[in-house]
Amino acid sequence: MKRSLWVAADKVHDPMNLGAIIRSALFFGADGIILAKGSAPLSATVSKASAGAAECMPVHLASNLGALLRDAGEHDWIVVGATDHQSVAGGKKKVVSPIEVPRNRSTILVVGNEGTGLSPQVLDACNTYVNIGSQWEGGGGLHSNEGANDLNDAEAVEGSHKKLEMWTPSLNVGTATTTLLYQLTLPE
Repeated sequence: MKRSLWVAADKVHDPMNLGAIIRSALFFGADGIILAKGSAPLSATVSKASAGAAECMPVHLASNLGALLRDAGEHDWIVVGATDHQSVAGGKKKVVSPIEVPRNRSTILVVGNEGTGLSPQVLDACNTYVNIGSQWEGGGGLHSNEGANDLNDAEAVEGSHKKLEMWTPSLNVGTATTTLLYQLTLPE
């Protein structure tokens, strides 16, 4: 039996993010999109942001996303909730790296709202949780002064650290979905 891969968007409000999610889902071979009631509607903006993928990707509206996901989990689907936390449900459920999710079962990747993430009912319906933040910590880029050859370079890096302290590093839901889909579709 062929493995299915779907993406569920839990009240993603920004049509640009929704378009990016649909575009990435099509690119990575997902079978379709499930939208929670309250998500951005399909529109010209979504279509443009999806680069036309919205016209050829099956998109279904779920009136009760939590119930749909619970039912899928009871029928041997892996329901993967994307979260920015290290643990869920008061620390009782562990968050794993996306590359640890088995590739031999049908999967639904569930991504959440831009501000609030996954709703409690949807979060509870997931049987696996992933995030991408922790595995990239300590990398290069602005977080490292590696390669600072002289005082001016070192001062520039130090200045960038001060700027970084003023914001919380995160990805928008469209970009995070792309990263997760890439990792979930890597061969085992």
